Amino acid sequence: MKKLLKNLHPQKGLEKTSLVLDEDYEHDLIENIAIKLMETHQKINLQPVVLCDEKIRLGLYRLLVKQIPTITVLSKQEISNSLQIKTEIVDTIELA
Repeated sequence: MKKLLKNLHPQKGLEKTSLVLDEDYEHDLIENIAIKLMETHQKINLQPVVLCDEKIRLGLYRLLVKQIPTITVLSKQEISNSLQIKTEIVDTIELA
């Protein structure tokens, strides 16, 4: 996650951030996440959600949605405590 945090860049004049990664790392990251999402979907027969730190959520979403248009990326802070949601960590992705 440190590499993602280090590569977050605010866009001038906007309250938005983007992830700027080297091409090989970006490709590997997207590919690994896509594979995990497909495997997880097959295991649970539901649409999986990527849960990540709030600091990288928007940048990660913007990076992934270009290649995986149906992806949902949330941070823990976006999940309301008043909702009764069953969560299950099916898999994790370790970032280099």
